[in-house]
Amino acid sequence: MSTPRAELILDSKSTLGEGSIWNPETQRLLWVNIPDGEVHEFDPETKTDKTIKIPNQSVGTVVPRLNKPRSVAIVTTKAFAFLGKLKLQFEITIKK
Repeated sequence: MSTPRAELILDSKSTLGEGSIWNPETQRLLWVNIPDGEVHEFDPETKTDKTIKIPNQSVGTVVPRLNKPRSVAIVTTKAFAFLGKLKLQFEITIKK
């Protein structure tokens, strides 16, 4: 029997990456970098990670919204919010 091997797909350099959840409607992985206030959406097909930085806040969780495939709910240190199409007026970065 062979030993399973892990493969690094994305080197995000996150401080504390948590709360990963698969969105079956978009076929993407959602997760947060808690202390840095980042919401991530990773596309395994293109190996692209879209990041939204929530200024001056930690982000505790992210979940896809029912019947709204391009919208998520997040909880931060200051608010409960919806992000539509994973974009707002916050800084957005895309890593490849």
